Amino acid sequence: MIKFAKILPFFGLFLGEILSAAQIKIATFNVENLFDAKNEGSEYREFIIGKSDWDAAKFANKLHAVCDVIRVLDADIIGVQEIENDFVMHELALLCGYKNFDFTKPPGSPFGVGIMSKFPLENRQIFSVANVKTRDILRADFNIDGVKFSVFVAHFLSQKNAISKKKAEIELLQKISHKPKNAILLGDFNTDYGYNSLLNELISTNNFVDLWKFSNDFSHVSGRKLDHILSSERDLRYQNDSFGVYKNSRVSDHFPIFAIFNTQTSKENAPKGDNQQNQTQNNTQNLTKITDLNDIKNLIANNKPLKNRINLSGLIVSYTDQNGYLVTQILDKNGDINSTNSAKKTTGIYVFDKKADVKIGDIVDLQIEEIGEFKENPQIIRPKITKFHDKKADLSKICVPQIQMFNADFGDVICEISGTIKRGYFYPNFNPQKAIKIYSKRAKISDGDYSFKNVLIQKFAGEKELVIQ
Repeated sequence: MIKFAKILPFFGLFLGEILSAAQIKIATFNVENLFDAKNEGSEYREFIIGKSDWDAAKFANKLHAVCDVIRVLDADIIGVQEIENDFVMHELALLCGYKNFDFTKPPGSPFGVGIMSKFPLENRQIFSVANVKTRDILRADFNIDGVKFSVFVAHFLSQKNAISKKKAEIELLQKISHKPKNAILLGDFNTDYGYNSLLNELISTNNFVDLWKFSNDFSHVSGRKLDHILSSERDLRYQNDSFGVYKNSRVSDHFPIFAIFNTQTSKENAPKGDNQQNQTQNNTQNLTKITDLNDIKNLIANNKPLKNRINLSGLIVSYTDQNGYLVTQILDKNGDINSTNSAKKTTGIYVFDKKADVKIGDIVDLQIEEIGEFKENPQIIRPKITKFHDKKADLSKICVPQIQMFNADFGDVICEISGTIKRGYFYPNFNPQKAIKIYSKRAKISDGDYSFKNVLIQKFAGEKELVIQ
C-alpha cells in the first residue's frame, strides 16, 4: 500500500524546494478468540482441546479466514488483538505476508496484542498497568521516509469491569503516549466514541484526534465504535477521506478500521518568505466555509463532522459550570463578528472542557477539532483556547431579558430571573400562570421563591429547560 512521491506541500513550495512524502496505511483489527490447537491453561473453556469442539482444523480455518480479511486490507502496519500466543502471532504474520511483527501477552491472560508491518520495527516497548489484571500496551517505533513515529497497540478491559480499572488503563496510555512527537494509538479500547468516551481526557490533554470524527459508521456488531485510531497529527498526518471500516467479513464480532497517513519531510530551518506566509494564511482560511457558530450548529443538525481543524475568533463566554462553558458571538448587520454596533448575535454553543479557566465575559479565540451533540444539545468537544482578549464583553448585548424567556432559543442565556419554583417548574413573577422546567446540575431544587443570574436555556426531551448552578 505504501506510496512514495515527490509532492508540493499543501500550502505552497518552500523556496522552490521539492519535498518527499509517503502514504502509509494503518489499521487495527480485533480478530476475536484466535486460539491454537494446544492447551496452555489460560484458554476460555470453549477453546480447551479435548473438552470442547475446538480442534486443529477449526484453528486453521479461523487463521485463514482472518488472514483473508487482512490481505484485503493490505495495510502497511496493522495492530491485532485477541491473539493467544507467540506461535499464533508467528503463523498469522507469515500467512499474511508480514516479515516484521511483535507480540506481548501478560502471564495468565487468555490472549494478547500484536503488530505486523511491512517495515522494520526500530524499537519496541511493553507497558503493564499497575495493579490491574489486563492486557499489556505494545509500543512499536518506526522511521519511514525520515519521519519517526510510534504506534501503540492496546486492548482494554470490557465495559463490565470497574470504571477505576478502565481509567487506570487510559491514564497509563495517556502518560506514555505524551512523549513521542508523532504517535498513533490504536486497538480495541472498549469505550464508545462521543461525549461519554473514556478517551476524551487523553485526547484533550495530549492533543490527539480520534478518526471517528470523520465517520458515522461503527466497528462492532452491536453498532458501537469500540475500536479506535488516534493520531497526534504532527509530521505524520491523516489523509482526508481515508478513514474506513471493512465490513465484508463475519470472522469476528469486530470490523477492522483503517486510515491513510502522510509523511512530509523538509529542512527544519528553511526560512519562510512573506509570500509563502500569506499563501499559508489564505489556504488555511479556505479549508472550510465555517465562519461562525451558526455554521457549526448547522453541521451538527445535519449530522456532519468537521473535516478540518478550524479557528473562530471573538467568542464570548456567557455561562460557565464545572464541565465547561458556553460561547456566543456578536455579529453586525453585515455578518462581521465582534462589531461594537452589533444588533445581532448567535445563540450559544456549549464547550466541553473541564480544565478551562474562563470567566463570564471573557472573549477568546478558539481552535476547534471536533463537534457533536449531547442530549439533543450541540457541543464543541475538542477545544483549545488560543487567545484571551484584553477587553471584556458587554453582557447586556448577549443575555436575554427575563420578559423574553419564553421566546428565547436553545443556547441563550437569561440575564436574571425571579419567580417561584413548584415541582421542578419555574413560574416567573412577570407571568406566574406560565411555567418552564428548571434544573440544577448541583442539587435538587426545593419549592420556593428564588432569583438567579446567568440562566442557560437548553433542550430536554424536545422542550426548553432552564439550567442553573
